[in-house]
Amino acid sequence: MPAPRLRRFWRPWLSRTHAWAGLVLSVWLALLGATGALLAFRDDWVRAAVPEAAAPPPEQTPEGLAARTRAAEAAFGSGAVRRVLFAGGRIGVDQVYLNDGGGAYLDPRTGAVLSRWEEHGRAVDILFELHHRLLLGEAGRQPVGILGLALVLLTLAGLFLAPASWRSFRGRVWPANGRRAALLAAHRDLGLIAAPFLILMALSGAALCFPQSFRAVAAWLSGPLPGPAATRPEGPPPPAIPWEAVFRAARDAFPDAAARMANWPTASSPGVELRLRRAAEWHPNGRTTLRADPRDGRELARFDALSAPPAFRALLEAYAVHSARVGGRPWQAAVALSGVALALLSGYGALAFVRRLRNRPGTRGTGAGRAAPHGAVTGYRKGPAPSLAQPHHSESDHEPDHRSLVLPRPAAGHPGD
Repeated sequence: MPAPRLRRFWRPWLSRTHAWAGLVLSVWLALLGATGALLAFRDDWVRAAVPEAAAPPPEQTPEGLAARTRAAEAAFGSGAVRRVLFAGGRIGVDQVYLNDGGGAYLDPRTGAVLSRWEEHGRAVDILFELHHRLLLGEAGRQPVGILGLALVLLTLAGLFLAPASWRSFRGRVWPANGRRAALLAAHRDLGLIAAPFLILMALSGAALCFPQSFRAVAAWLSGPLPGPAATRPEGPPPPAIPWEAVFRAARDAFPDAAARMANWPTASSPGVELRLRRAAEWHPNGRTTLRADPRDGRELARFDALSAPPAFRALLEAYAVHSARVGGRPWQAAVALSGVALALLSGYGALAFVRRLRNRPGTRGTGAGRAAPHGAVTGYRKGPAPSLAQPHHSESDHEPDHRSLVLPRPAAGHPGD
């Protein structure tokens, strides 16, 4: 079939599919866009709520890091602490994750508890859960990931349909009026401007929701990820973890890395695991990982994120890109604006579609689809006047895990932490 005929065949079908799918998903995509735009400024929210978070983090030493982990154990009990995220990046306080789902901020210099909350006890946590899991727990990751993949397809379909109207492009992101034609023009122009950002945000978000599937794709592109065999400590866990030895082992293994997170041993992962961030990593908490024996602090396994193949490196940095943790304020603004654009695109498209349904011939309303009154002749140029028994109608307008790739997955937490 010649290309023009093929285009004429596919374009109407694709246009209808794009319109109906956008209408069905519009509310959910607008929700993901709006919440994502707000979460781009999550660290700013924290600094506003906890003034100490604006202070620069202290210099890291094995002894100082050990004292900060013990301060968390002393404040809540060693059996209650799941992990500690050390001060660094945009936040100058330590964050403690508790096994009951709650958390707290600790002063990294004194160990004092600055703020304490229960599970989903903060507005920012509820917003995070709404964006990443639709408040459905782990079961919410799959529908959010599906929404992300659907957004990629919708955006690509829109780009395929756009060339027919390139001459009408004016760069308007706000409709000139409330008419369907103006809504569609703003939808087209804003979509063309925001398309690269929407595709990047959607793919990186889907990678966080379907990590195993994306890892399989990365392995197909660049080969399997090399890593050491998993090892387990022998013997019962000690009454106290030798944290100084653990952090010395991390410093010896990766002298240029900053300690970002300490994970306490669990039944499924009995070793102590440290998340480290090397200078060339984008991820705010790093993906370089070291596992240590909780009895003597000796190294059991390590994973260097910088040694990963390119496809895996891109996958490891997906969270940093998606959450605006790289690129400074310019990328933070771009991520926030892409969320706003997604919400507006969903609204423009849905409203234009609803107006099309209202203006279809035979429906009541105003505008192009309304039946002409008896005796009136609309759009008449040649030929007989329309029958009074059958009035003439004018034609209508045309949306963490926490360990490394080589180590077992921990209990549920924020994706990408």
